[in-house]
Amino acid sequence: LKADILASDGDFITLQEVTTKNFAFLKELEDRFPAQHTCPFASVGSVSVLARWPDMGESKCFDKDSMTAMKVKTPEGPVWLISIHLYWPYPYGQAEQVKKLVKHIAGLEGQKIIAGDFNMVPWSHTLEAFQHASDTHLAGAAVHSFDLPHIPMSTPIDHVLVPVGSQSKIQRRDKSGSDHYGILAEFSLP
Repeated sequence: LKADILASDGDFITLQEVTTKNFAFLKELEDRFPAQHTCPFASVGSVSVLARWPDMGESKCFDKDSMTAMKVKTPEGPVWLISIHLYWPYPYGQAEQVKKLVKHIAGLEGQKIIAGDFNMVPWSHTLEAFQHASDTHLAGAAVHSFDLPHIPMSTPIDHVLVPVGSQSKIQRRDKSGSDHYGILAEFSLP
């Protein structure tokens, strides 16, 4: 995973299900990504954001609702980098979680990049709500990122949302030890 992250030459990294065992891994990436913010999330692990650009000191955790946000200073100006991990849909409480998180996102002023495990397909009301609240759109085409257990089918549930007006493309990476494929988005800020 570290080799893939470094080879991507990315400016931002979002991670979900980061366990305490993985905190040493985050430390190994500090030279390349000195701005880092991690928030705890229930029993499945934390959500983290990493950036090569400076943290502007406005990092936030959202009530263990599986979202972290860090405002970073890029050459194009400030941008919120947000990592998200939603619950599975009914009966696991995703709808209520989305209502809370969308309000938080709408309250963050400025451009936003949101990436993570939405546990929902791109044509859903859930993704529409996040895009509307953040003035973003889906980066590239849908990428099948998770192989459903017991069914020979892959589904697009991991996404990157970038500011409206951004030109973007997306590619699926290897699983690198995860049960999800990695997602790499290339985009410009408007």
